Amino acid sequence: MLISALTVIGGLNMIFYTIEPSRLEYLAQEEVSLALVIENRGAESVDIPDPLAGNNNDPVYEIVRSPAEGEAQGTRALISNWSSRQGPALPPPTARIPLAPGAKWQGNVSLSRLAPIMEQAGEYQIGSSITVETAQVIAPKRTLRIQPPVPATVNLSQGLRPFNHGQGELVFLQKEKSANGVYIARVEENEPANSEVSVRAMMRRANASANANDAMSASSNVGLYADLLQWIVWREGATVKSLSTAETAPLSVTLASEPDHLVKPALTTKGGPVSVLARKGASLTLVSIPSKIFAQPEQKWTFELPVVPVSITAAIAPVQAGGTRYVVFAGATGNAFDIYCATFTEAGLGSIDKLTVPGGKLLGRTPITAAVDAEGVLHVLAIRESAGEERQLALIEATFGKGEPKFTAGDLPKLAKPVDEGGLLLVVADGKVVRRDVVISSEKAMWNLTSKGTFAQIVQKPRFYSPVILLAGKELSYILFQNDKGAFHFQPLNR
Repeated sequence: MLISALTVIGGLNMIFYTIEPSRLEYLAQEEVSLALVIENRGAESVDIPDPLAGNNNDPVYEIVRSPAEGEAQGTRALISNWSSRQGPALPPPTARIPLAPGAKWQGNVSLSRLAPIMEQAGEYQIGSSITVETAQVIAPKRTLRIQPPVPATVNLSQGLRPFNHGQGELVFLQKEKSANGVYIARVEENEPANSEVSVRAMMRRANASANANDAMSASSNVGLYADLLQWIVWREGATVKSLSTAETAPLSVTLASEPDHLVKPALTTKGGPVSVLARKGASLTLVSIPSKIFAQPEQKWTFELPVVPVSITAAIAPVQAGGTRYVVFAGATGNAFDIYCATFTEAGLGSIDKLTVPGGKLLGRTPITAAVDAEGVLHVLAIRESAGEERQLALIEATFGKGEPKFTAGDLPKLAKPVDEGGLLLVVADGKVVRRDVVISSEKAMWNLTSKGTFAQIVQKPRFYSPVILLAGKELSYILFQNDKGAFHFQPLNR
């Protein structure tokens, strides 16, 4: 017996069932939440399937996507709590809960945790049914739309990797009519042997103004989720905003003037605080956020750097190396560049070390990157481009912390076409630098330096994100791209 919404059972019990999505529009890969209501309008108690029981095959949800342009048909999926867990061949007996006369059961179910994340843009019809006694009660269907993300900025934070498996958190600003939405998505390397990375269902965390920029979560020297609180930061003009996982509205501090940008990454450790550096010209400002709920961001200091950086980053030492925080930046000096390094605390900026790298300039649109090993040695990677028509590229690795600062240089293989930009990543495992990943873009084709010392082209994807974003994995690293549907994915680098 199939009856929709209001069902009469045995002449006595009347069951009313509805589903309602939290919104009518979502982004591809966004978590889709349904509000469920089951109401007993009859005169007797009745047992209903428990919508929250993990092994229940009841309720059943139906997801139907209308055909896109050029498609003969769309897609249809039937799912349940049990089917999502890949349980035994036959589902166990349905766990039921009593619903008294006049009582109402209400709860929320995440469709994204039960079904493959909805990536295809288009219109979807969502349906659901429950079985009460011998009747199947069908909720009225609801319609929602999935839109591809159009990110204004994207950032990936990383921390101490569990078992050296890749783990990160994507934060991006979604362009909207007169504002931006702040979104996050957890990233996990599932099968290192198969080079598989999953992007979990993304969540909309906040509204931001139309001029919002530099959104990111804090990178850490412990696991990203080792603390109860994780933080997102962004800026709106001269105002730096912060939002923890326990808060629904951001807190903020307004600086004396609008910075050029926030330095990536923001830094934290277990117990905090979160350090956010803001740069304006040669001025560097520290904003600190205590790691507790409803903590107001505070401006701690502003220092003048010796040069206006052409590239700047931050790094934090492992716990066993003291958790020291560093700011690293580069300045141009003719046919050479200088790499500067300083520690910082909430009290101020430490003494600045300087290392000159002759023989060329920094490769444009290729940010320097830094990491600290278990011995407290700071490693900095950069790409040097020689002057003249030859434009020879070289990988520069500078080290600070044991004796005088020094660097090594190794020429990179030449490509047939000019290089547009690049991305660098230092991968630390068990306290040691184990990989130095180099990715370059040449006329929209992406190449990475392999373990053999040659450049190999990365399998072409619709849109690699610019600037290049790399995720450290156990055996190799991954590059972020958006597929033809706009969804975020990670492509493994060539070994």
